[in-house]
Amino acid sequence: MKTLTFEEKNQYVDALMTQYSDLRNPTAEKRFFSNQTFRNEIKFEPGEKILYLNYQSMKYVLTKAVLPVLFMILVSIFSIGGIRLLSETIAEDLASEDFPMGNLTPIFWALGITLVVIVGFTLIKQYLMSKSYRYIITDRRIIVGYTFLQRWTRSVEFSNIVDIVVHQPFFARWFSAGNVLLITGSNEGAYVGGAGGAKGTMMIRGFMNILTPFRIKNLIKEMMILYSEKT
Repeated sequence: MKTLTFEEKNQYVDALMTQYSDLRNPTAEKRFFSNQTFRNEIKFEPGEKILYLNYQSMKYVLTKAVLPVLFMILVSIFSIGGIRLLSETIAEDLASEDFPMGNLTPIFWALGITLVVIVGFTLIKQYLMSKSYRYIITDRRIIVGYTFLQRWTRSVEFSNIVDIVVHQPFFARWFSAGNVLLITGSNEGAYVGGAGGAKGTMMIRGFMNILTPFRIKNLIKEMMILYSEKT
């Protein structure tokens, strides 16, 4: 393939922006540019074009966070119900209405309040954390920004990416969500998640809990081709 000129690369990027326009989230972009913290943390280069800017899928993240808590609630209800039934049986056998375990209403109230607090705290925490991530793909690099409790920004250029892995748990498929993990040939990247499979590579935990991860992978692949030595 012949070497592309600067103008041809710009035309190629514009074509990709049109092809993958369905990935864009106007609400996320508006919130990003209206957030002074994000604008201070992530600096764009002159002429840098944004192909993708989004945060984690809120519906998927909150559902995934609440399900274990709901499971605990069901287990607790059945457990307390069994204890109450057992206590009533023992009380009847002893013919005593004042049996110590006969009235478990305060326990139910305490359990209910505790579970409400746990669910509420879990939802608020996950909401704030998810809203604090920003995943960005430009025509020059991939950027991940985070501003909850701590602040950091990481970026990796397309020429440094060796491979892309899409991780989609079974439950995530219901929401068309998943994770896009980047493998680079150096320590550069959005977030170092662990050693990669090949020697001399590092796995970068790129975009987590996002919608349409395979479309995101295809977009990154297109940009890798553009910046490969063959172009």
